[in-house]
Amino acid sequence: EEEYVFPFTDVKTTDWYYSYVEAAHQMGLINGTSDTTYAPNTELTVAAAVKLAVCMNILYNGGDPLKDIAPDPKVWYKPYMEYALAHGIIESDLSSREAAKITRSEYVYIFSRALPAEAFKEINTFAVGDIPDVKSCNTKYEQAIYKFYRAGIVIGNSAGEFMPDNTISRAEVATILVRMMDASFRVK
Repeated sequence: EEEYVFPFTDVKTTDWYYSYVEAAHQMGLINGTSDTTYAPNTELTVAAAVKLAVCMNILYNGGDPLKDIAPDPKVWYKPYMEYALAHGIIESDLSSREAAKITRSEYVYIFSRALPAEAFKEINTFAVGDIPDVKSCNTKYEQAIYKFYRAGIVIGNSAGEFMPDNTISRAEVATILVRMMDASFRVK
């Protein structure tokens, strides 16, 4: 068996997200933008987020995304949108926004629906209002954000803020994916 060699030259061992990108790559959760680049600061699109959520759902349930999703050579994201709709990961077809940058709150909401409730075991106590820029749990997005904080999947920036309307980078995505799939990476 070959020894694993980390392929991405644009992710340094000193970067805060290095261990997450490495783990996500080893788990088969992410690919690079090329054989040697990951593009950690690139923002994720809606279509890419849906694809990742679908792949995570399939992997979590013991499947193989490469075998379980039939590619569409004309519209690459179409089979992922169809799967996500059929499995309740998204509520409506997001194809009209496929190239738009996804917000952090949209991302967390989609991913909160990609895995079953037992995958979000609470390890932290966050009362409503504890997240400085998410004061209530009145929307589905706010509820998903609190679910992720309570499960130790996200912790926010140094001020504890989630920044719900900001876009999400590929580095942040790798971190969330790893914490979702491997509870030992979650933060108390």
